[in-house]
Amino acid sequence: MEFSPQSKKKKPFSPTNPCQITSAADSKTPSAKELEEFFAAEEKYQQQRFAEKYNYDIVNDVPLEGRYEWVRLKP
Repeated sequence: MEFSPQSKKKKPFSPTNPCQITSAADSKTPSAKELEEFFAAEEKYQQQRFAEKYNYDIVNDVPLEGRYEWVRLKP
């Protein structure tokens, strides 16, 4: 018994109502403002964490008082 190549092919996905799928996907996507707020808060948290751990301010590119002594190297 032989199978033809066409019998092995899967049928392409065709939703019954594409409008429902699009609207559901749109409702799950955060707005640009929400994305900006989320990443701004996370970036600030990471900067604070780095400063506490390495006593270095990566925003202003200056060393802070603390555990490590930073020395500027000339390239």
